[in-house]
Amino acid sequence: MQHTLLYMKNSLKAYNELRYKSKVIVTDLKQKISHEYVDGDDEVMDILRLICLEGGFPTDVANGVIILAAGQNYRVLFH
Repeated sequence: MQHTLLYMKNSLKAYNELRYKSKVIVTDLKQKISHEYVDGDDEVMDILRLICLEGGFPTDVANGVIILAAGQNYRVLFH
């Protein structure tokens, strides 16, 4: 039981850290651009997409900015 609780706590901590990193990126980009393209379909990118949706920030148009997962972080590419 302790292992399960520890796993759940660690998973929630990782999720919350990714949400925070996503919010920082989205807030910064919203001030500079109107659209971005989120490239990837894993859990890390799903969290970023949710943050974008919550903020009303479209993620389906490649408009010079692409966001990729880089481990437990995100990488923003400007074209």
